[in-house]
Amino acid sequence: LDYGPIYQRTDKWESDWISEKGPYTQLQFGVLLTCASGISDDREKSEALSSISTELAKQGKVEDALSCASGISNDYLKSNALLSISTEMFKQGKVEEAASAIQEALVCANGISNDYGKSQTLSSISTELAKQGKVEEAASAIQEALSCASGISDDYWKSKALSSISTELAKQGKVEEAETAIQEALACASGISDDYWKSEAISSI
Repeated sequence: LDYGPIYQRTDKWESDWISEKGPYTQLQFGVLLTCASGISDDREKSEALSSISTELAKQGKVEDALSCASGISNDYLKSNALLSISTEMFKQGKVEEAASAIQEALVCANGISNDYGKSQTLSSISTELAKQGKVEEAASAIQEALSCASGISDDYWKSKALSSISTELAKQGKVEEAETAIQEALACASGISDDYWKSEAISSI
């Protein structure tokens, strides 16, 4: 790892330093965290901390991952980081820790202001809850996702959200609800005035 360029990246963070240059030693993680802490833009700092926390979890450094994620100010990024941490914990057999992390992810998801981002995050959380055997919680999360998707005003993004949720509903055995959601997604896509985006929306369903 070339420390010089990382120390210089205090404002324009490039996440490939995390995803492509690992795995890291504890010392190298310290360097990355120091650099991330120096980023002035809150969104970019949150993105950097999210990437670092996920990588820490992959290497089994659970407490460090959670500590890193606690510094993320953006609810969308924090929720998704905690979801990734929970996924890694569950893979490693740390069931209780995984359950705790995903509950925290759920709390953060409810704080997301953008309806599309909120619905997608809740849908992803529902998927992971189902994998972890939390059937009732998964069902509750996907219903919340559906409710958020219904509040999206833009037909293109609403169509995408509903299509994604329909897939998850089907996986959970909720066939009728999945069919209703996909029909609503098609109706939204058909209502898009721009031909390019209409075609794009319909083809992705």
